[in-house]
Amino acid sequence: MIPQRYLEEWKTQAPWPANAQVEQDLIITRALVEIFSDDLLKNALAFRGGTALHKLYLQPQARYSEDIDLVQINFRFLVQRGQLSNIFTTTPSFTVLTQAHSR
Repeated sequence: MIPQRYLEEWKTQAPWPANAQVEQDLIITRALVEIFSDDLLKNALAFRGGTALHKLYLQPQARYSEDIDLVQINFRFLVQRGQLSNIFTTTPSFTVLTQAHSR
């Protein structure tokens, strides 16, 4: 579980009633930050779908989302599939979140 103080702070950004939803929203948001901070991935993937609309354009968010939709826009990415996995296993802040969430 993600520390309660992180969830309390994130509740100011995520208007969800349940802590589990706030936690999921924080994990999704952190994943998006890491994915689109990576030089290769930000040029290879596009974020789309309902979650993209709600996270990027609607404030406050009108609905809760449990997933993200990514579409490949640059086929150079096919050669380097491990790049996405590396973000989730080597980025210290994301590793802390995912380890806490898996407990």
